[in-house]
Amino acid sequence: MPLPIPHQIADFRQLTSDLDLLKDDARWIRWRYAPKRNNPSESTKLPLSRHGSKYGSPEHWMSFTEAAGRVPRHGGLGLVQTPNYDIGFIDLDDCYDGNAVSPWAVPIVQAAYAAGLYLEPTVSGHGIRIIGATSRVENYTRTRKGLGRSKAGYECYACTTRFITISGLGAGDPLADIDPIFGLIEQLYPPDVPNPVSPVLITGGDWRVIPSRKPKPIEPELMARITSLSPHDAGDRSRAFHGVVSALFDLNFSSAEIVSLLEQHPDGVAQRFIVEGRDRLPRMVELSFGKLRVAFEQKRARFEYLLRRR
Repeated sequence: MPLPIPHQIADFRQLTSDLDLLKDDARWIRWRYAPKRNNPSESTKLPLSRHGSKYGSPEHWMSFTEAAGRVPRHGGLGLVQTPNYDIGFIDLDDCYDGNAVSPWAVPIVQAAYAAGLYLEPTVSGHGIRIIGATSRVENYTRTRKGLGRSKAGYECYACTTRFITISGLGAGDPLADIDPIFGLIEQLYPPDVPNPVSPVLITGGDWRVIPSRKPKPIEPELMARITSLSPHDAGDRSRAFHGVVSALFDLNFSSAEIVSLLEQHPDGVAQRFIVEGRDRLPRMVELSFGKLRVAFEQKRARFEYLLRRR
């Protein structure tokens, strides 16, 4: 069986400027179609990273420029999602009736357009992918099939590890808020097997690890990351940002103090979120800070439980 030709732009070096901020993140890989081992008559998408098919950690990723420089004929580019990445994705599979969007998918597509999200046809040519920013802090995966046809349905995912193929044939803002669309989809078509969602912890701007103490001094190396964006941090701005918030959390800063500090340095590690505006920086600090507090509270509860058992 001949391998499919992906439905995508001819030259990824000409990828739409709508995706420029995602191109800045060095979390790209290549992929190619390959026959399935258990069914050679069907094809699957095989990831191609710096180290074979592994893509779960940063040492496997490429910059966009590197990945786009040599795209396989029967493949394309993929963007890697990880639990600390603030971008969510929706796949509407087998969602066309001829050239028209299937009725079940119409309200989702209309809502996504109204929200300004990035939409593109998938590389199969039979689906639609929606990309946007998420404030979720735990693994979020929702799926539903059989919406009119056996393969018709959706997949929603955030804060999980996978790679997402990019066709480059779309438009919109990949940093618009995707969370309301997640909610709409679940309301319209409850998922087949919903995974439990851990509650998002709203910390409150004044909460800190040790309430009775002031923040510790910031070391020069950390301050340099706060005040200026190094080439290393520019390679994966999302990862660098969350790393800085984590370091400030450990120094006993509150989320409000972190926002105030980062706002004073628009050319630093928070540059991306400051440029975006729309209260993006406070929201992303709260996202990162909330994850850290959840982990801290869980460890403290475990420690207190062990003490009580003595």
